[in-house]
Amino acid sequence: MISQCIYAQSEVYRCVDEDAVRYSDQPCGPNAEQLTLPEVLRTDPVSPPAYSTGAAPRYEPPEKKNKPKRRPARPDFCPDVREITTAVRLGRIKLCMTKEQVLAANRRSEPTRQSYWNDQGDLFEYWYYSARPEGWPREVRFKNGVVRSFGNP
Repeated sequence: MISQCIYAQSEVYRCVDEDAVRYSDQPCGPNAEQLTLPEVLRTDPVSPPAYSTGAAPRYEPPEKKNKPKRRPARPDFCPDVREITTAVRLGRIKLCMTKEQVLAANRRSEPTRQSYWNDQGDLFEYWYYSARPEGWPREVRFKNGVVRSFGNP
């Protein structure tokens, strides 16, 4: 669709006084000088502007531009008591287990090494296993006495 163009032409006068320079649409004194303005082209507000690429630019709302990237979802939800009890019985580890439940699940071996540290009131503890049963992780990471993550570094 071709947009309609409106050409605007108006009279503008420039007046110079002792204090300042003023512009008006009417003569403002004996020193008024009429200015000739170039034609102003305005497009019809209903018609969209023409794009050279044939595609409209991508619109992104302003609130999304400066929004920090969302962290990927982590599976750190706690399973229910029944799932944890079943995992202990089968010798498996789950998030949110206590230290006692981890020891009960891994009946064959104790951790070979442990490390502890305190960070802003939270107690972190790592248990490392060298001799471990099949499928058991090499390290278990606790935060405040509860399993927060586990794996093989």
